[in-house]
Amino acid sequence: DDITRARTKYAKELILFLRQQDFNKALVPSLQEALQPWKGEGCPVCVDYECPDARARVRLGEDWRVVPADDLVIRLQSLFGRDRVKLEFY
Repeated sequence: DDITRARTKYAKELILFLRQQDFNKALVPSLQEALQPWKGEGCPVCVDYECPDARARVRLGEDWRVVPADDLVIRLQSLFGRDRVKLEFY
């Protein structure tokens, strides 16, 4: 759709804000399952990780670029929370 095409063109990155307690055995499989259908041309995915002692932003590899469609954003928000998924634009 037109919104997805515009997002794909102008999105700088999709950012997931994760905390130390989010990291468990289910995180990686859940994230892979959510991103897989949307992999391809599109924007990079970044994980903004925060723990009590540090904070870092890690960009996933080029193989994990995604088309920033509504369905993907909604899926990620359902996994991590509305306020922890952000599309950043140029």
